[in-house]
Amino acid sequence: MEHSMHQMHDMGGADHHRMMIADFKKRFYVILALTVPIAALSSMIQQFLGVNWQFAGSSYILCGLSTVVFFYGGWPFLKGLVTELKAKNPGMMTLIGFAITVSYLYSTATVFGLNGMDFYWELATLILVMLLGHWIEMKSIAGASKELELLVRLMPSDAHKVVGYRVEEVKTDTLKQYDIILVKPGERIAADGLVSEGESYLNESMLTGESKPVKRISGDKVIAGSINGNGAIKVTVSHAAKDSYLSKVIKLVHDAQKAKSQTQLLADNRSAFENARKITTVVFDKTGTLTIGKFEVSKVVSLKKEIVENEIIRLSASLEQKSEHPIATGILQKAKDLSLNMPAAENFNAITGQGIQAMVEGKSVQVVSPGYLREHNMTVKDLETNDTETVVYLIIDNELTGYIALSDQIRPESAAAIRTLKANNIRSVLLTGDNEKVAKSVSETLVMDSFTAEVLPEQKLEKIKELQKSGAFVAMTGDGVNDAPALAQANIGIAVGSGSDIAAETAGIVLVNSNPKDIVSLILFGKATHRKMIQNLIWATAYNIVALPLAAGVLYRWGILLNPAVGAALMAVSTIIVAINASMLKVK
Repeated sequence: MEHSMHQMHDMGGADHHRMMIADFKKRFYVILALTVPIAALSSMIQQFLGVNWQFAGSSYILCGLSTVVFFYGGWPFLKGLVTELKAKNPGMMTLIGFAITVSYLYSTATVFGLNGMDFYWELATLILVMLLGHWIEMKSIAGASKELELLVRLMPSDAHKVVGYRVEEVKTDTLKQYDIILVKPGERIAADGLVSEGESYLNESMLTGESKPVKRISGDKVIAGSINGNGAIKVTVSHAAKDSYLSKVIKLVHDAQKAKSQTQLLADNRSAFENARKITTVVFDKTGTLTIGKFEVSKVVSLKKEIVENEIIRLSASLEQKSEHPIATGILQKAKDLSLNMPAAENFNAITGQGIQAMVEGKSVQVVSPGYLREHNMTVKDLETNDTETVVYLIIDNELTGYIALSDQIRPESAAAIRTLKANNIRSVLLTGDNEKVAKSVSETLVMDSFTAEVLPEQKLEKIKELQKSGAFVAMTGDGVNDAPALAQANIGIAVGSGSDIAAETAGIVLVNSNPKDIVSLILFGKATHRKMIQNLIWATAYNIVALPLAAGVLYRWGILLNPAVGAALMAVSTIIVAINASMLKVK
C-alpha cells in the first residue's frame, strides 16, 4: 500500500505543482533583490528620504532594471491576462496584468522624453507583493496532493491477526485473503472482509454516506476504514489491502485529479472562488450537509394523557443505558439534553430482534420495535412519522404508552438554501449513499430538482461527469471519503466542516461550517465579486485611457496638458476609488 502511494506521488500533478511553487519563490527573490536599487534610484523615494542619488544615465539603469522586473516578475500575470482575455473571462490576472503594463509603458515613455514622472518603484513593489501572495497561496493549497495520504491513514497500520488460539500484532499491508483478524471495540476495521464471529454496529458514514450505524453479524461484509462500535468481532479477510474499497477510492481520486490537471492550470486553484459565479448545478451529499449527520430523536408522542413526553424519554433511556444500538445512543442523548435523571433498570432482558425489557421503579417497561407490536396485535391509529424515521414504542405494564421517532434530521437552513438557489436559476441535485426512501423524502421535503440514492463513490463521480457532459458547470459539496472522487471531478469541490480531512483536501474550497446557506452565500458572493472586478477594470481602463494621453500632451496644442504631479495624484485617487468600490462588497 505504502509503495503504491509513493508511486502515485511521483506522478505528474504533484511534481508540476511543486515546480510552480519553486518558480514563484525564485521570481519573488529575484524581484526582491532588484526592487532595492529601483527604490533607491526612484526620484520620489529620494525626495521622501531627502537625498539626491541621481547621476548621468541613472534613469536608463532604472529603466533596464524595471524592464527585467516587468518581463521576468510580471510574466505569470501577463500570461494570465492573455489566457483570461482569450477565454473572454477577465479576472484577477487581467487586473494585475493591465496595471503593470500601463505602469511600465508610461514610466518608460517618461525616460525617453515624455514630460512626467516614472512609476517604476510602484511597478516593482506591486509585482513583488503579487508574487508573494501567489507563492503563499500556492503553498497553502499544496495540500491538494496530500489527500491520498489522508485516505491511506484511514486504514490502520497494524492489525490483530488470529493464529490458532493466539493473537499476533501484524502490519496491515501483510494481510492476505482468508487471514482472520480481531477488531476490538472502537477500532477501525483493518481490511475488507466477512464477519466470522461476533456482532457489532459499524459506523460506515464517512465511507458510504449511510447515516445510521449498521448492524454487522456473522457472514456480513465489512469495509476497511469503518469504525467498530462496542462489540468485538472477528473478520475473515477477503483480499489484500491493495484491492480494498479504500484503495479503489484512492485510485478514483487520483485519476480524477490527473484528468483535471491536464485541462486546468494548477496555478488556478485560486480560480475556484472566482469561478463560483459560473455554477449552474449544485450537487449535494445528504449526510452531514443537508442533514445534521447524527441519528437524533425527531418526535416523542405520548398515547396516555397522564404521561408527559419527557416521561417517555426518561423511562426509555433508563432501559437503553447499557446498549450500543444507535437508537439507544439517540434516546440517551435526548435524555441528557433534557437533563433527565434516569432510574436504574433491574431484571434486564433482551427480546430477541424486537427490543428490551426491564423493571423500572416497580413497573414492567419495554422498548420495542414495530415487529413486536405486529406480533402482539397492538396498533397505533394515527402514527405521525415519515419514511426517514425509525420508530420505537414504549410499553408500561403491558399497555402501549407512547413512541419515539429517530432520524438524521434535515438542517433547519437547508430549505432556505435550496429556495435561494432556485431563485438564482441554479439546479440542486441530491446524491447520496443512503437508501432510496430517505433520499426521496429529503429531496421532496426540500423541493430539490432530482435525487439519486444508494450510490458508491465511483457512481457519484460518474454522475458528476454526466452532468458536465450535458453542459452543466458543477459544484459538488460533501464531507465524506465517499465524496472525495466526486469532489475531485467537479468543476468546484466544496468540502464542509463537519467532515473528513480527505474531503477537505480534495476540494477546491473548504467551508468551516456545514451550513448549506454558506454554500449559497459563497456562490452569490462569487457573482458579486466578479461584478466588482469588472467595475474596477472599467474604472481603471477609463482612467488610463483619459489621463495618460493628457499627460503625454495629446491635447497640448489646445492648451490642455495634465501636469505629471497631478497625474500621479489622480493615479493614487484611482487606486483609492478601486479599493473603496471593492470594500463596498462587504457592505452589500
